[in-house]
Amino acid sequence: LTPASGNPWAGRLRLALPQARAHGRSVGWAMSGRPRTLFSTLSARENQVVVRKLMATTGFMFTLPILTFFLVKYLAVHAGSPNGDMYGGFSAIFAANLVVAGYVIMAFREDQGEGEKQSKEGAGSAAVGPKVGIWKLQDNGKTD
Repeated sequence: LTPASGNPWAGRLRLALPQARAHGRSVGWAMSGRPRTLFSTLSARENQVVVRKLMATTGFMFTLPILTFFLVKYLAVHAGSPNGDMYGGFSAIFAANLVVAGYVIMAFREDQGEGEKQSKEGAGSAAVGPKVGIWKLQDNGKTD
């Protein structure tokens, strides 16, 4: 399945590029001639909101369980419990799970893109999901 060039994506890009060029759109780095780096992807304007949410969640994931552990351990030890470490550990695990659950809930509540709204409105209950990649380019080029 891998083309002779050794790049497994080369065959897929070969299929997508003519359609993208026909509609005057680019397919990521394939048309620009340079690969996108992680920094350039994260600093793109359309990704700024997502990056902010990811950084905030990362900060909470780092600090909240640690703070919870030491706070509960301190309170348990001063209350006379010999199991302060155990209570602190369980509370830190609970805090980490709260952060993950919050991130998942936040991801499900994100605004839908324009393409997702159109695909759900147009197809009714039969819509599987938004059209992406080649299929999105094909539909954008059609005039109905």
